[in-house]
Amino acid sequence: MNFLIKILVLSAGDSAGINFCNSLKLCEGKYHIIGTDTNIYRLQYATADEKFLLPSTDKKEYWSALKLLIDKINPNFIYAADTNKELELLSDRREEIRAPIFLPPKDAVNIYENKWESYLFFKNAGIVVPETSLINEPKDVDNAIGKFGNIWLRAIRGSGGNGSIQISDPTLAKAWVSRYNGWGNFTAAVVLSKQMATWSGIWQNGELIVCQGRKRLHWEYANLSPSGVTGITGAQSTTSDVILNKVALDAIFSIPFKPHGIVSVDMTYDDNGIPNPTEIQASRFYTSIYFLAKAGLNLPDIYVTIALTGIIPDIENRVNPLPEDLVWLKTVDFIPKLTTLAEILESEKRFTIE
Repeated sequence: MNFLIKILVLSAGDSAGINFCNSLKLCEGKYHIIGTDTNIYRLQYATADEKFLLPSTDKKEYWSALKLLIDKINPNFIYAADTNKELELLSDRREEIRAPIFLPPKDAVNIYENKWESYLFFKNAGIVVPETSLINEPKDVDNAIGKFGNIWLRAIRGSGGNGSIQISDPTLAKAWVSRYNGWGNFTAAVVLSKQMATWSGIWQNGELIVCQGRKRLHWEYANLSPSGVTGITGAQSTTSDVILNKVALDAIFSIPFKPHGIVSVDMTYDDNGIPNPTEIQASRFYTSIYFLAKAGLNLPDIYVTIALTGIIPDIENRVNPLPEDLVWLKTVDFIPKLTTLAEILESEKRFTIE
C-alpha cells in the first residue's frame, strides 16, 4: 500500500471544510483525511475517511481532547477550516501541537482576524477604503449615521457577514449592536456598491506562490439576511483584473508581517469602480475553493505540498492562471456546476420567452 498523507481537518463538516476535503480528494490515492467537528450533525456531512467528534470550543475540555486525538492519530498535517475559535486556538497555542501547520505568525493572525485593526493598516498605507469608525458607545452610532447617512454595521471578528446590517435608523442600529453585545466590537462604515470580489493567495515567507481573483455575481439566500450578505456565494466568476490584483497585494503588504501560508483578501467596489479591501482572510480557504480545484487550480493540494516539502510547484503563470469568466454555481441541496459566462448569456437568450 502506498503511503498516504494523513491530514487532520478541523471543522470538516462546515462548508469550508467540506470543500477543502473535496479538493484534496481530487488527488486520488494521495491523502487520508481525518475530519473533526464539534457538531454531530455537521460531522455527518464531512467528506473524510475517518471522523471524530470534539467538544465545543466553549468548553475547557476541547483543547485536551484535540491534543489527545493528535497523539492518537499522529497526522502529517493539521488544517483548521473554521472561521472562528478553532483557528485562533490552533494559532495561539501552536507550540503545544506536535504536528505540522502552515500559518502566518501568531501576531499576524490576530491582526488579520480583526477587521478594525486591518482597516487601520489599509488606511495608513494610503489604500482606498470605505470610511469606517469603531462603535464603542451609543453616541458613536449617532455620529456615524449623522456622517454617512446609511451605514454598514458589522462585527470586527467572524465571517459569513457576522453581525452585518445596512441601516440608517439610530434606534434600530443601537438595538442591533446591543443584541450582539457588540459595543467595542462593531464598526460602522459608509455603504459601498453590491459588487464584490475575492482574491485567494498562497505564500511562502513573503513570496507569492500563486493567486486567483474571483468576482461574486450574487449571494445565495440574500433575501433571508438583513444585510443581504449570507456567506453563501451563489455564483462567482474567475477574473484577471490587474487593479483587483494590485489592491489585494497592497492590502496584504500593508500589514507588517511577511505573508505566509494562506493570505487572501475580500473587496467591495465603490461608486467609482475601485475595489476597496474590506478584510483579509488568512490561514484558511474560502468556502468556494473547490471551484478553483475543479477548474484546474487545486490550491489546497498546493498548500499542503508546500507545507510538508517546501517544494514550490512549477506554475507557468502564478497570477490568475485560470481562464477568464469561468463560472461556479452553487446552492444548498444542489451539486455545484462549473460553466462559463458565455454559456450563461447564451442560455439566457435561448430560454427567454418572446
